[in-house]
Amino acid sequence: MASLKVPERYIEGIVKVAQLSEEGFDEFLRALKKAPEFRDVAELSAWIADETPKISSSDRIKILKAITPMFRVQRAADVSPSTFAADIWSSISEDVPDRVNSLDDRLLISRIKQLMELGSLDLINMKIMELKSELERGFCKVRILTDLRPVFKGNIEEMPSTMVILHTLQIGYHDGMGDHKEFYVTLDESDIEALSEALDRASKKAGTLKRLAEKSEFTLG
Repeated sequence: MASLKVPERYIEGIVKVAQLSEEGFDEFLRALKKAPEFRDVAELSAWIADETPKISSSDRIKILKAITPMFRVQRAADVSPSTFAADIWSSISEDVPDRVNSLDDRLLISRIKQLMELGSLDLINMKIMELKSELERGFCKVRILTDLRPVFKGNIEEMPSTMVILHTLQIGYHDGMGDHKEFYVTLDESDIEALSEALDRASKKAGTLKRLAEKSEFTLG
């Protein structure tokens, strides 16, 4: 069984690496060797476009979208490019054999190995996503449900004379495995004020740090 699981969304791009003509792959490799550090796939693809006339824009984007995240996985796994390339082949040949049975396994492994040795694939946005995903839970969405609830007396058949406003804070998040989960917290008016003040304070601190970054000529992710 393969020690690496290649996500479905990357398989098409990886397969296209093996389907490139020899001349097309050589162009691709030479262009990436010369490329400086970029923020995302769009910037990198645009930079190498003139250097890779044998590859369509669509194929170039699909390949880069597959191999740039794989580059970060290989670095995080701390395995050699050749071992990682062999693991990629094992994974896709087990999971989608019908899509790779016409490919030359040695050719794909060799090409992936060469690509994994290129520092230009280490995109800034990929590093940012990796840093964010290192936390146990990643924020996904938030809702606040507001209810007016009656306060019943000892005799529940007697009409209530008091009502209370309660808010339910619903927070959605992704766990370390990427699964979506939710949890709920009940809030009253004072809790809403405290939460609002905390968020406002966080926004002001972010503004201060942004000004510091601008003075220091840092780029914010």
